[in-house]
Amino acid sequence: MELADCGSLEKIADEIFRQMSEIPTPVPIEDIALALDIADIRGLEADGFEGGLVTDAERSSGAILVKEGSSLERRRFTVGHELGHFLCTWHQPPANDGFRCSTGDMRKTITGQVDRLADIEVQANRFSVLLLLPAVAISRDLKKKAGVDIEHILYLAGRYQMSKEATARRYVELRGERCAAIVSHLGKVLRIYRQRDFPFIDVRSGEAIPRTAITARLNPPLGRPSDCETVDGSTWLSTTIGTRLPSLYEQVLVQANGYRLTLLSFDEDEVDEAAEDEELRESWAIRFKGKR
Repeated sequence: MELADCGSLEKIADEIFRQMSEIPTPVPIEDIALALDIADIRGLEADGFEGGLVTDAERSSGAILVKEGSSLERRRFTVGHELGHFLCTWHQPPANDGFRCSTGDMRKTITGQVDRLADIEVQANRFSVLLLLPAVAISRDLKKKAGVDIEHILYLAGRYQMSKEATARRYVELRGERCAAIVSHLGKVLRIYRQRDFPFIDVRSGEAIPRTAITARLNPPLGRPSDCETVDGSTWLSTTIGTRLPSLYEQVLVQANGYRLTLLSFDEDEVDEAAEDEELRESWAIRFKGKR
């Protein structure tokens, strides 16, 4: 594969898919890496590190390192992440011998970091998602099933051999309906993924899940999504006295070791009705412009 003059993450991923002519599912990430001058993909035994990249200054070749014992999904994501470092020539390693990427690096999602090294880890994560959950293929799959549902996230995670969290993030990004996904652990919020037109969620990372939320109250069987239930918008969204918020649908998946995945969406009929109420529409519009 040749990737000359591809100056952004999206352009690199698009050119890779263009040269493949069709996108296999799951995406053969290791084959792609080997076709792009990665000479070897081998095990890494180092505490605290998920992956690494050994390469020269010219990026003429490289070797990707993956933590020994990683699950299939994590291995695939790590290979995509390190391939991103390799192909993004503006990614300069902190050491002469290449990159060493920690578990924390693999979870960075917020761009525009003041810390240059943190920012390139965010970019490498983004590149891995672009390759392993291709927008064209995912969008095609999303059209086959209407509505917002964790069951569909689980299906896509299996189909593309990706983690539930990474798939949920991409699902929220590409789903036509307004929705948001929340990852929590032992009752506290870890990460929030939402569409640009989804209102600001009034819970921060590290804070407790709202007591009135379905996520806090229900205990469905491990690995089986709950039914979608309606909750008052104020459960998750900020509000002021005298302002009515749209109702939310909330669904939760209980996972191992205290983790939970929550999916929020709107009663779209209620949102449409609000369009006829100018005052209410304006109050909601303010919330729909909240920053990520």
